[in-house]
Amino acid sequence: MSRPLAAPHPQANQVAKPMNNPAVNTALATPLMAARRSQGRMQSHGTVSGTGEEELKTALATGAKRLLFGKLANELARLAPEMSLHDVLIVAAEGRLLHGEAMAKALADAIHHRVYLTAEARPVLQLVLYELLSNAIEHGNLGLSSTRKAEVNEADWFEAYHATVKVELASPKGRIPILLTCRQAGSDLVVRIEDRGMGFAVRQQMLDMQKPEVPTGRGLALVFGLLNNRLTYSAGGRVVEFRLPTRPRQETSLLPSQAVMRAQAKVMVVDDQNTILQVVKQAFLGAGYQHVQVFQDGHAAMDAMRRQRPDVVLLDVLMPELDGFALCKMIKADPLLKDVPVLFLTSASDAQHRAQGFGLGAVDYVAKPVAPTELMTRCETHLMNGLMLQKLHQFAGRMQDDLARARNFQHDLLPAAEALTSLAAAHGLDLATIYQGCESLAGDYWTLLPLDADHVALCLVDFTGHGVVAALNTVQLHALLHSEDDLSNPVQVAKNLNSHLHALLGVASFATFVYGVLNTRTGALAYASGGAPPMFIRHANGKLTMLDCTGLPLGLDATIEVLPRRAALAPGDTLLMVSDGLTDSPHHGTMCNGVCDLTHERWGIEGLQSVLQSLPRALSASELLTQMLDAFYATVNLPVPDDLTAVAIRLK
Repeated sequence: MSRPLAAPHPQANQVAKPMNNPAVNTALATPLMAARRSQGRMQSHGTVSGTGEEELKTALATGAKRLLFGKLANELARLAPEMSLHDVLIVAAEGRLLHGEAMAKALADAIHHRVYLTAEARPVLQLVLYELLSNAIEHGNLGLSSTRKAEVNEADWFEAYHATVKVELASPKGRIPILLTCRQAGSDLVVRIEDRGMGFAVRQQMLDMQKPEVPTGRGLALVFGLLNNRLTYSAGGRVVEFRLPTRPRQETSLLPSQAVMRAQAKVMVVDDQNTILQVVKQAFLGAGYQHVQVFQDGHAAMDAMRRQRPDVVLLDVLMPELDGFALCKMIKADPLLKDVPVLFLTSASDAQHRAQGFGLGAVDYVAKPVAPTELMTRCETHLMNGLMLQKLHQFAGRMQDDLARARNFQHDLLPAAEALTSLAAAHGLDLATIYQGCESLAGDYWTLLPLDADHVALCLVDFTGHGVVAALNTVQLHALLHSEDDLSNPVQVAKNLNSHLHALLGVASFATFVYGVLNTRTGALAYASGGAPPMFIRHANGKLTMLDCTGLPLGLDATIEVLPRRAALAPGDTLLMVSDGLTDSPHHGTMCNGVCDLTHERWGIEGLQSVLQSLPRALSASELLTQMLDAFYATVNLPVPDDLTAVAIRLK
């Protein structure tokens, strides 16, 4: 493709050191984690950086998602967007590293490993990547022209052209980056290539490529032929985008097909008139249903339902002994039958009858005389709804079981009661804790760790969000904390945790924290913190000291300033750590001492401080948390919208 000569990139002669932020595989033991820290350079979740072609191929082959390769690390980081939910691969690399058939194959393989490409799309992807990357690098970044003078032999021209490309790639212009992004869009893979050149006349080039006499042996003409014109240019020709089909993922449907449903569904019909029963039964059998039971007596029908649950029930309204309304009421009162869809068969046109039936839980009416088409349409609609409800109940049950197991696993990460009892006895402490997740899984994490005969480490961390993602982050933190070689220096521990979490957490994820070391013999407390609610020391004489826990949270930036902080406890003093679920949850009515009298008001720091000051002076750690929690639940709006954690440590 012919373009104007591209000017040298303004930063082509600058050489910047790549960012060096180690990533950690939190599932591995300490020695292996330490080894990993010395390997790949990571900036954020799934991001790998480097400078060499072999490094780039290795990163592609080993599953990295966001790759920054080249000496202009800062520019590459600015150029490449953060990974989003549907992104498959993002590569920001110097043009010299992405040039050539070998790299096109490595990229095509990496993409193919990440998505379900169709058998036809896989070879097309490699060819198209090679042509479009060559085009973007040679004619875009390097600004080379593909125009050949008529008097120049084609073979000679190509030889001279490729020699020029080789020279230019070795020059500073070879460092000008290319951005390649791949994302899933429905059943398509969308690939986008952006160069840093001067662009070209997009409209005219596109029109030229669509002419029937254009040769299709190589270059852009070949790409157009392979993609059937599914190719678009934008940004003045600097951005090219194309789509390829992917294999649809095999998904299990919640509902069976109509044929399977008719073969498996259990239908029950109750009517005192045998003629109606036979008409309805034959309508179902004729449609392919294989399990149809009919009853003229409501009691017998109820007994049969209790033995084997039907999938749909059709009831006559007016029947002797047990009418349809009474039978429907019995069905809806039975815990095992209450979700079975009930339809009434009736010739009654009385609106009051219809209202009464719907009030008892019926889903529909089928008018007599029965029209088979209407019967099937109405019945199958509610049969499908009933089957879907069954599937959803089963799915919800499995999810609850999985969440319960995950919740138990997460709780197992916290200090065991036996360990806390032993720690309290060894260090002369009175301990009490509160740990309540607002959902099945929590984003709060706390621990107490004995360091030596006189020192105990304490930690409280609150990750953004709730549920599964936040809970997984607590697992990562637990692994990171227990992989630290030295837990005695709060500032260094905080810096190490921040470095690792910045590499592991997703965009806009972070964690507020308090980490401290308490000398249980002298009462000296050294701690570091970031973005957390203040700690409180409730002195034995009734006074209250608030400890500053401000600072930058963990994971927001690769490096953070961590201030060393100190405090002191005397015998009888209680140290209290809380998560912001206690201070930020909305309340109603009047709180303690009239601190809060507006609906949706939050305690805030002042409210918590007021509550603590209002409590009796001589309280054990457990009594302190109990009375604080009683005051909290007296006015908080339920359900509590955040995880709730509190740890009380009293020096005896």
